[in-house]
Amino acid sequence: MTLDRFRTPVDMSDAGRHRGLLDGLPDDAGQLAEIVQGVLLHQHVAPAYGVTLTAAQQLEPHIRGVEPMLERIAARDARPLTSARPAAERLVGNCRHFSLLHVAMLRRHGV
Repeated sequence: MTLDRFRTPVDMSDAGRHRGLLDGLPDDAGQLAEIVQGVLLHQHVAPAYGVTLTAAQQLEPHIRGVEPMLERIAARDARPLTSARPAAERLVGNCRHFSLLHVAMLRRHGV
């Protein structure tokens, strides 16, 4: 059995026209997790950060796929993904968003 099929993006984990945002990221899984945590905010943890979600942010957990996630992240803040955003400026998501973005980064490295 080959694991190659797990190393390449599928529709949900494909960064599409924003794949360049994943270039140059570290290849260490722990460092990538930190990057993900710096651009996403879990919808249920926002109050712990003192963030009251706007109506638009409350809809962000419904975003599907890495490409539209990266679209929203880049539109809000054009800095590289390695630059952590203030909590109130992160894309709001749920556990799936954190996992999916991390998988996309790992797959960009062929992991």
